[in-house]
Amino acid sequence: ITVLILFPTTLIQAQEKGYTDGYIVTLDNDTTHGQVKSKNKVMSCNSVVFISEGGKKEKYAPKEISAYSKTGKIYKSFKIPQSLLTKHAFMQEVVHGEINMFVYYYQRQNNGVSVNDDDMGVDMVLVEEYYIQDASTAIVKVSQTSFKSQMSELLADESELAAMILNKEYRYDDLKEIIELYNENRKK
Repeated sequence: ITVLILFPTTLIQAQEKGYTDGYIVTLDNDTTHGQVKSKNKVMSCNSVVFISEGGKKEKYAPKEISAYSKTGKIYKSFKIPQSLLTKHAFMQEVVHGEINMFVYYYQRQNNGVSVNDDDMGVDMVLVEEYYIQDASTAIVKVSQTSFKSQMSELLADESELAAMILNKEYRYDDLKEIIELYNENRKK
């Protein structure tokens, strides 16, 4: 009887402290349900705090699990090449289909002078990077500077869509719509 009383109490306490229903997926592809701590966009890409249904609380880095979910959003772990290093990070899946689209959030220091005296001159900006993945390729960062050529090549099997990208009818800011349209067309 004690176990039955402690188990619901642990879940209620977790929900009160900013946790929501979710799950983690291990590197062996096993899914464990429980509670996931809600964090901001940047923190959600760096780690996850998870309380299993048994009440065990653990913090996971992206290289320790393959995915997690909270509030209906799925975050998958990937290696991101950065300059000379490779970093593991969670990316939020924003489109799922033949081509998957992910967003990676991080902060970097703004090169401009801060207008806020409270932060002692350090002005941080939120950066969003978009990545896509299909069954035949590794995850690829979508470049703003070479968007037309990169995307028209990747989507060449949908010639009308590729032409619309080359003709600037679709731009970088339309990426989610482009991927959704591509996936819908491939279902037909």
